Amino acid sequence: MVERPTTGPPILHPGYSRTGRWNFGFGDGVRSRVGVNHMPLADFLSAVVAPGFRLERVVEPGSGDDYPTLIALRASRLSD
Repeated sequence: MVERPTTGPPILHPGYSRTGRWNFGFGDGVRSRVGVNHMPLADFLSAVVAPGFRLERVVEPGSGDDYPTLIALRASRLSD
């Protein structure tokens, strides 16, 4: 699990790299009400790039924080 305090870097708790669904420890925000799914980045990329596609570009846009909060992917269909 990761906590994102209002100041300072995120706090990574043991088990952060495990795949799973979390619905606790998010304060009063939306995540505390609906939960969140988490998986390591490699697993995420493998899941979103379907067979027959090639991952062309991965970008983590943002404000230059040490921990990315957004990821953008570009993939293309492999030719037969």
